[in-house]
Amino acid sequence: MNKRLASRWLPLALYALLAVAALVLAATVNGYYVFVLGNVALLALAGIGLNVLLGLTGQMSFGHAGFYAIGAYTVAILTGQAGWSFWLAWPAAAVVAGAFGLLLALPALRVKGPYLAMITIAFGFIVEHALIEGGDVTGGQNGLMGIVQPSLAGIGGDRGVAMLAIVAVFVALAAYALLSRGTWGAAMRAVKDSETASESIGINPLMVKTVAFMVSAAVVGLAGGLYAPQAGMITPHNFNFMQSILFVLAVTLGGAGSLAGPLLGAVVVGLLPELLSSLEEYRLLFFGAFLLVVLWAAPDGVAGLLSRWRRNGAGQELAPRAGGGMSAAGRARRVLRADALTMTFGGVRAVQSVSFDVPPPPSRR
Repeated sequence: MNKRLASRWLPLALYALLAVAALVLAATVNGYYVFVLGNVALLALAGIGLNVLLGLTGQMSFGHAGFYAIGAYTVAILTGQAGWSFWLAWPAAAVVAGAFGLLLALPALRVKGPYLAMITIAFGFIVEHALIEGGDVTGGQNGLMGIVQPSLAGIGGDRGVAMLAIVAVFVALAAYALLSRGTWGAAMRAVKDSETASESIGINPLMVKTVAFMVSAAVVGLAGGLYAPQAGMITPHNFNFMQSILFVLAVTLGGAGSLAGPLLGAVVVGLLPELLSSLEEYRLLFFGAFLLVVLWAAPDGVAGLLSRWRRNGAGQELAPRAGGGMSAAGRARRVLRADALTMTFGGVRAVQSVSFDVPPPPSRR
C-alpha cells in the first residue's frame, strides 16, 4: 500500500516542485533568458495539446501552427480592436481554435495516413494566406503590433507572460493526466490501437478522433493566445510550416503519449538551438544531427528512454539470485486474472465461464 501511494503521489510532488522551480527561475532571470523560458513554456503547452491528438489518438497533424495562429490573432484582435480584457480574450482564443479544429476534423478524419497529413498541411497554409489577405482586421503582411501584455500577481511584461505560460503548462499537464487515465483517454487509446476493434466494443472512432482534434486545437489556441502578448507583434509568417514541425518534434522527441514527453521535448527543441548559437551557420546542422541521433537511440522519445532505464533497474533489483528459488509471493504474482468470463454478441454466447491467469513476462537479462 505504501509503495502504491508513493508511486501515485511522488510524480505529482515532482511536477509541483518543477513548477515552483520554473516560476522561481522566471522571476529571477533577466532580459533575453525570460523570453527564451517563455518560448519553451509555450512550446510545451502546444506540445501537450498536440499530444492529445498524436500521442493518445495516433493521428498525425502537420498543421497545428494554424491553430496557434488562430489563438494569437484572436487575442490580438479582441484586445486591440474590440477592447476586450486579455482574461476574456484568452479563453475565447481556445474556443475559436477548438471550433476551427471541429471544422477541420469533420473532413480530415475520414481519411488516414499521408492523406490526413496532407490535409493538415493544407490547413496550415490556408490559415497563413487567409491572414495575409485579411486586410485591416489581420493587418495583412505587416500583421498586428502593440499587443498589450497581461500581468500575473502584479508582475507584467515578458516576465509576467512567461510565468503565466508556466502555470498554464502545469495546469494542462494535470488536465492531460486526468484525460489519459479516464474513460475518454481509454477510448482514444483503443482507437489508436485498432479502429475496428474499438467499434466492436461500442466506441465511435470518428467521434473520439473529432473530440481529440477539438481538444488539441483548443490547447494549442491557448498557447497561441499567450504568444501574441509575449511577442508584442505578430505577422502571418510567424506561423509557417516550420512551426508545425517544431510542435511535432517536441512531442515525438520527448515521447508521444507520455505525460512528461512534451515537456522534455520542448526543453530540448527550445533550448538546444540557443546552446548552439555560438556555432553560427553550423547551428542548424548540429541541431538536426543531434535530433537524428536521439530519435535513433530512443525511438519512443526521451520519456520512453528514461522509463526503459527505470524498468531495467527495477528488473535487476527484483531478479532472483542465482541458485535461489523463487518465493511463493513471486510465483503468485500475475499481471491479469479473469474469473468466470462470459461474452455474448446479440443472442450468440461466444465465451462462457472462462477463467485464466496471465503471468508476468520473464525478465530480460
